Amino acid sequence: MTVELVSVIITTFNDDNYLDRLFLDLASQDLNGVSIEILHLEAGTYKKQRALKNLRALGSSLRYFNIPRLGRTDALNKLMDVAQGELVIRLDARTHIPPNYVKKIIELSKKTGAENVGGVMLPIGESQNQKFIAEVMKNPICLGGAKFRGGEFTGEVDSVYLGAFNRQKIKVDYWFDNNGKISEDSELNFRIRQSGGRVVVDSSIIVEYFPRDGIKSFLRLCFNYGVGRGLFVLKHRTFSAFRQIVPPVFFLVILILLVAGFFNSIYFSLCFGLIFCYLFSLTLIASASVKSILEIFKFVAAISGCHFVWSLGLVFSPLYKKN
Repeated sequence: MTVELVSVIITTFNDDNYLDRLFLDLASQDLNGVSIEILHLEAGTYKKQRALKNLRALGSSLRYFNIPRLGRTDALNKLMDVAQGELVIRLDARTHIPPNYVKKIIELSKKTGAENVGGVMLPIGESQNQKFIAEVMKNPICLGGAKFRGGEFTGEVDSVYLGAFNRQKIKVDYWFDNNGKISEDSELNFRIRQSGGRVVVDSSIIVEYFPRDGIKSFLRLCFNYGVGRGLFVLKHRTFSAFRQIVPPVFFLVILILLVAGFFNSIYFSLCFGLIFCYLFSLTLIASASVKSILEIFKFVAAISGCHFVWSLGLVFSPLYKKN
């Protein structure tokens, strides 16, 4: 496969400082003769002049769009439609990429011939709160053991973070689904695989990610993840991966045992026994990475809170479905 033009697409909403850093990362890319266009759709107030300043010599490749309040999936679809490259690389404002990122993604796409390729997401932080959230997110028990969340693995997966799409090979009727808050990445990758395509990850390609810097915003993100998975299930009548079933099933069992306990105290004992085992397991996991009692407590609270609100999001997902 010969890549003549690569399109980089970025959709943002007032991610000013993070976006500055990302454009500087792009300006520092070792492109080695690769022809590139950068498509940026801003739904807030980030100005084109600011983008050009940070992109430096690469500013001539910028195609800037400003559509106030446009939703993320609608913005992504617009950029996918107007992109001219055979390979379309998606980036996020909160990502920090190394100088060889674009080059390695192109090489992976050429080598595998896959419809979509990507690397692994490594959460990092600047403030203490952000560093703590990053450590929580890096633990595989928090958001599941998806291959793109770390580890050493190269091969086919059910989904990747961000991704680089070979537009000539992908056989889908439409790009990103804008049905409410559906998990658009996983949903598109599912349809790519359903159509006979392949999704490949290479863990040697690392994308650093700056998460939210507060517990409240982190839990809101987890809730939205649950909503996204729930909408996916409503649409496709299946989970994209088995690991996504575990948190809601666990809390459903807890709820059933709790209700049954009003009729037989043995069920109360089973309920609290399961809760104890769950929290004890989280405590052991936390103690391996953090040392102070307070940090262990915060770690356990963050992960258990994530699992709980993720499950709530799944349950209430029908309320977020567009008609």
